[in-house]
Amino acid sequence: MGIRLAPLERLYRNMQSQGMTKTQFEFRFRQLTFNVIYLAEAFPHELLLGCREHNLFIVVKVPWHFTIATYLRDQYTPLMDALGLQPNPDNPFSTNIFFEAFRAVIPTTTSKANEPTITDIAANRRDVEESEKIYFVGWMQHDGKQSSPTKANLEKTRRLCGQAVYELCLRNHISSRWTDRSDDAWPFSWPTV
Repeated sequence: MGIRLAPLERLYRNMQSQGMTKTQFEFRFRQLTFNVIYLAEAFPHELLLGCREHNLFIVVKVPWHFTIATYLRDQYTPLMDALGLQPNPDNPFSTNIFFEAFRAVIPTTTSKANEPTITDIAANRRDVEESEKIYFVGWMQHDGKQSSPTKANLEKTRRLCGQAVYELCLRNHISSRWTDRSDDAWPFSWPTV
């Protein structure tokens, strides 16, 4: 089953008019507060819903028609646990309820002030290598013969920095570097070739 996120489509159009490819907003559901990052560089877009106090991270793919699948697979049980719910066949919890509430709070406009940083994005992703390393610390050039960036590093680069940076790194044999120490972080900049 799916739910059409018409407000998200309006938000996307507003972002396009400002030349934005990512934004963030907050979503509260019952006792949980999610930091939501919307990445709209290329379809399928992604919604990253992070509830840090429960170490709960949900990634939702958004196709061009903005109708999302509401089945959460392996993210269903962690959501139930964070909500303090037990399976109850007489009164089952439906993720449709969760996504209906989410749809109701999606903003339809945004501004550059709401653009997430690379660290914000990294903190909401658990599906990358070394996911605890959320602070950017620069780039490492490889020669492409004796050394090259790993596939996992390139995938982390794509998911955190975007498709254009990923393609630049892939073409020029560049790895992104990350740390788990905030005091070692560098301001994000594109790699130079």
